[in-house]
Amino acid sequence: MRPLEQHLIRCDPIRLSVIAERWGVELPRGSRRERAAALAGRMTAPEQIGAVWERLGEAERRALGDLLAEGGKLPWRAFVRSWGEVRAMGPARLERERPWEDPVSPAEALWYWGLVFQDLEEGLAGLVEIAVVPEELRPHLPAPPPPVVRPTPCSPSPILLPADDGLLDDGCTLLAYLQNHRLRPGPEGEWPAWDEARLLRQFHDDRREVARTPGGSCLVKG
Repeated sequence: MRPLEQHLIRCDPIRLSVIAERWGVELPRGSRRERAAALAGRMTAPEQIGAVWERLGEAERRALGDLLAEGGKLPWRAFVRSWGEVRAMGPARLERERPWEDPVSPAEALWYWGLVFQDLEEGLAGLVEIAVVPEELRPHLPAPPPPVVRPTPCSPSPILLPADDGLLDDGCTLLAYLQNHRLRPGPEGEWPAWDEARLLRQFHDDRREVARTPGGSCLVKG
């Protein structure tokens, strides 16, 4: 991945001067490479990074934390979708509008702090634009908090009973009993107590109840 100095060399001269001013660095006279090298040397000092962090707003810190949580880089589209646009401006418009003084988004604020740069990375479909925090800065920035995992409540698992032939056996027992015994229903059509007790003892599950409906049909209740 491109080092911080290379990112600074690629900066527009106005943006480079803005970053230097914000970091309290007086750029030397000389080539762009010399100016970028001097600024990079100061920006990687841990105490300097800590001081800049303290000056960031809450939204900028969260945007930076979002990038750090993803290893310091995100697809550019995903980053600006979450944290706002970074307006593209030429030198004349930069001098006229001075966007670093009133950024329209956390992403644009980080852009003019020199904490976020745009780069290219090879993806599955070719080169992809990414937002990146230079590697030299990452170790000295506060680590993002671990993600909060909230377990989704689950409904209790159904109780599964092993399948058997108990109900079928009881049905056959009932039919055989009705075929071999003459029943005398009570006044309300109920089963005679004697037959009920004798039949229950033969059932596969002795907790079943046997009843007879007034219409004469037999019911087996679990």
